[in-house]
Amino acid sequence: PIFTFPAGVDKPLIRYSLLPHIIETAFDKGLRVGVTSAGPTILGLKEFFPKTLSRINDIDISLDSPCASEHNSNRGNAGIYTQAIKSLETCQALGIPHSIIMCAMNSEVFANGTNFDCDHISALVDLAKKYGANVRINPMKPVEAGHMKMTLRPEQFYQGLGTLLNLCSPI
Repeated sequence: PIFTFPAGVDKPLIRYSLLPHIIETAFDKGLRVGVTSAGPTILGLKEFFPKTLSRINDIDISLDSPCASEHNSNRGNAGIYTQAIKSLETCQALGIPHSIIMCAMNSEVFANGTNFDCDHISALVDLAKKYGANVRINPMKPVEAGHMKMTLRPEQFYQGLGTLLNLCSPI
């Protein structure tokens, strides 16, 4: 069995988090643990709990854009892109299987109004190749009415998917 959960603990807080204990307990029970993070959690585990980090089966690093300024703007955090890239480097160096996960969406922060166009997808795939990562795309799933404008139109989704399939092999 695989136990996967999103982990959103800032690096300074990881020392006080239950996350390392949860990972260790799951590992000790024979569960394969997967973690999804924007980056700070992975860097915190690397610094404070390296043994725990080595027990993670696979890691998904969340990126909203392969462009640093767009990603940072969408996340409201000027340094979060750098932390995501450092986390990809960490996974690559430690040999932990990893993916870049992106939520395909429309937003005014993206140069073309979306992060799921040919330019963004090509740059994302190049980034994944550079860091030995797989690519995973989740289309925006609105949970409130205000998010509807962020969802892709069907033609955007199929054009982006076509680009992705031309550049990657599905696994």
